[in-house]
Amino acid sequence: MSGDPTHHGETSHHPAPDARRAWIARALIIAACVALAHGLWIPAKAVLAQHLMMRSWQAAQAGGPALPPWPWADTTPVARLTLPRLEVDQLVLAGTSGSELAFGPGLVGTMRPTSMLSGWGARSQNGGPQNIAIAGHRDTHFRFMQHIAMGDRIHLEAADGTRRAYTVGWTGVVAEDDTWVANPTPHDALTLITCYPFDGIAGQADQRFVVRANHLPDSDAFQIAQR
Repeated sequence: MSGDPTHHGETSHHPAPDARRAWIARALIIAACVALAHGLWIPAKAVLAQHLMMRSWQAAQAGGPALPPWPWADTTPVARLTLPRLEVDQLVLAGTSGSELAFGPGLVGTMRPTSMLSGWGARSQNGGPQNIAIAGHRDTHFRFMQHIAMGDRIHLEAADGTRRAYTVGWTGVVAEDDTWVANPTPHDALTLITCYPFDGIAGQADQRFVVRANHLPDSDAFQIAQR
């Protein structure tokens, strides 16, 4: 008599190879769908947030109070950042916490300015030049930074209508803890900061890509803003 257990009416409790493959395939499809939905939600949320922030921004420009862009928001837009060559037009939030950067670029530091001409940004103790630093995520709002070129014009506008124009004078990569890029500068400047490399894994970046733009004279800023 053969020793094969099937001859004694015994059956195997292990799933057949085809059943295992089908289960693995279904699991992979579900995981892919979840990842795709998450990947689509992040940029969609970023776009929707900018739309809601625009309503809050327009109310502030009309002289009204700085209302939260959505009911549970604990921040408000404080500036409008535009880069004409790359067709960038974004509202900047007051702060750089994780919840704030999920919805828009944020102003580095604790200042809540009403005008860029009244002490906005990191300023030296003697009231000298200021460095306005803004941070954003590399995979949403600040994705455009990989395409910035020397000489690009950047405009910044406060809720009261005050405008400043800058021209890109330097770009570089620094370590995550090189916070000097947000310190006061010898001249009025705008500093944009995002994680690097641009195609890196989300949540894993120990470097920062930095753009330093120099303030243009008021007369030039006015002419450029009108173009």
